[in-house]
Amino acid sequence: MGADDKSFLNDKVNKLLFRFAVPAIFSLLVGEFYNIIAIVFAGRYIGTNAIGALTVEFPIQRFFIALGLLIAVGTSTYAARIIGKKDISELKK
Repeated sequence: MGADDKSFLNDKVNKLLFRFAVPAIFSLLVGEFYNIIAIVFAGRYIGTNAIGALTVEFPIQRFFIALGLLIAVGTSTYAARIIGKKDISELKK
């Protein structure tokens, strides 16, 4: 999406929701599959201590994912409010 893209102003909400939700859902699913595969391989080839280490690491990983989502959603909300006010010059700052 370029600077001249007016899809937020002109497209239907359902289309926009689908356009942005599908990549986010896919990304989260890939992360979950990665974690499941890591547990299987660690348990099978390394042992129970590796599963314990992954159990400690996963909440830390989730924290950083949540932090990234916090920034992304907050920025998107701010941009949506500016677009709603039709103050595009503020958006370009």
